[in-house]
Amino acid sequence: CPAELHSQATEGATVPVSWPDIVVKDNDCVSLVNASHAPGSLFSVGNTTVTVIAVDCSNNTATPCSFTVRVDQLQSSTAQSSILSTTMVGAAVAGIAAILTVIVGI
Repeated sequence: CPAELHSQATEGATVPVSWPDIVVKDNDCVSLVNASHAPGSLFSVGNTTVTVIAVDCSNNTATPCSFTVRVDQLQSSTAQSSILSTTMVGAAVAGIAAILTVIVGI
C-alpha cells in the first residue's frame, strides 16, 4: 500500500484523490483484489482509511493493507473575503449604533 496521501479542499467540498494501482503477488494466482475506495474517489476534509484485501486462487486471504488519505481544509479567497466583509459590516453597524446612542442621549 502507498504511504499517507495528502490533498486539500475547501470546507464542504470533496476532492478526487488517486494513487497507483496496488500490485498484489502470489505464488499461485490472485483471484480478487478488493479496496474500500478506488483511485480517483472523492474525499471530504478529514482523514479516511483506505483498506485493500487480496484473495488468492486457493481462497487464502492476505493480511489487509491500509493507508490514510488526508484532506486538509483550504480556505478559499472568496471565503476569506466574506469573513472580512462580515466583520467590517458588523463593526460599521456597531459604530452607527454608538453614534445614534450619543445623539439620542443629547
